[in-house]
Amino acid sequence: MAVSQTLFHFTTEEEVRRTAQFRRDMFEGSGNLDEDTLAVDEDFDASSNCVVVGIVERDEIMAVMRIHVLGGKVRTSPAHHVFPDVLGPELDRGVRIVDSSGFCVRSALSRERIDAAYRLLAVSIHIAGRLSPSKMIATARGKHGLFYRHVFGGRLACEARSYPGRRHPLSLYIQDTGDLVARLDNRGERRFQLDGADRAIVDGALKTVMDRRGEG
Repeated sequence: MAVSQTLFHFTTEEEVRRTAQFRRDMFEGSGNLDEDTLAVDEDFDASSNCVVVGIVERDEIMAVMRIHVLGGKVRTSPAHHVFPDVLGPELDRGVRIVDSSGFCVRSALSRERIDAAYRLLAVSIHIAGRLSPSKMIATARGKHGLFYRHVFGGRLACEARSYPGRRHPLSLYIQDTGDLVARLDNRGERRFQLDGADRAIVDGALKTVMDRRGEG
């Protein structure tokens, strides 16, 4: 019998610290953890415009993602920290930006863990869709960059730069949310759609962020 995997919104300090430890373990295991700049990266966990979500199985974290909502004067996020010259002009034009970062999945490859990864990507897409018109961004390297280009149609907005907490530089990809949703719909990509229970969790998390911004 398949074990149930639950989408979880991490909210307490203890829960968020647990996700930070999970990220450290995953990035260290892949040889991509930079201890010297790790504190800079983890400071973003506590940002008021941040949602931390993950997939949990039997109280064990299977995957996590950190999502920052940027707009107006609210510009705190890892990607804006690294690429302010690229994202600043977009925000000056009134664009809302959804920055997904710290995305990692337990390294053992299985159908369940691949599905968990798609489910978290669907969370990011859902949030961006709720804020549309908006743009989604991703910071990635190597084959992960290819994924964002080929599957999401992301545009390479900036070549790789040093990124806090990571040994390897990351490139910036950007995509208009409306174009992305249309692209996935045309391809029948149901793996990037949330069910009703997941949507309720994500909508509640987004409302918390927007209330903090005075936009609730």
